[in-house]
Amino acid sequence: MSRPPSELSAAPSRALPDRPNLDHLRRQAKALRDAARAGEPDALARIARQVPIRAGMPVALSAAQLVIAREYGFASWPRLKAEVEARTMTLAQRVAAFLAASVEDRPQQAHRLLGSDPRIAGFDIRTAAVLGDADRIRELIGADPSAATTPDPERGWPPLLYVCHSRWRRIDPDRAAGLLEVARLLLDAGADPDTNNGRRVRAGRYRSALYGAAGIANNPDITALLLERGAN
Repeated sequence: MSRPPSELSAAPSRALPDRPNLDHLRRQAKALRDAARAGEPDALARIARQVPIRAGMPVALSAAQLVIAREYGFASWPRLKAEVEARTMTLAQRVAAFLAASVEDRPQQAHRLLGSDPRIAGFDIRTAAVLGDADRIRELIGADPSAATTPDPERGWPPLLYVCHSRWRRIDPDRAAGLLEVARLLLDAGADPDTNNGRRVRAGRYRSALYGAAGIANNPDITALLLERGAN
């Protein structure tokens, strides 16, 4: 009797190259699917070791992709894909992906990206803000006081929005004190407690410091600090 997918192991039977190619992996999955549909015993056995299959039912591409992922030691195709993309990104691309994951509630991706490339942590004031690196923030503001309020070119967010929307308080609770200190440093350096991304409230995608801290990141410490500083 086949085991349910939740019980199947993702123990690797092959090693992912240092510079993997996603198109090559897609072709592997398609070839496995086609071989299984043609009834080749080896292909059917590979699939049966990883996912339950029904006799007489054609093997779906998604099932073949899951088999390929598990053979490389990943629990799912999206996780394999994310790892391939992380290994082939430039540092700037990794930083952009890390920031997006850190403020858009993709904690596993954020944690994985930081673990795979520690250079991300000290890349710029945005990464220091989302991670609660108060020492780095002091250094950057000391070198250029305008950095505390300057929006970035990608999102148009100043650093205060990054710390207020950061999910790292939940990812790593030990960062809570640092995140609060970063928010305090930015406010002391001139950041407006009512900082927002310039969108109208009813137009969608509106983001403000208070909205991020209270409604998105659920950070009561930073929420209280913003209210103390006069956030509306």
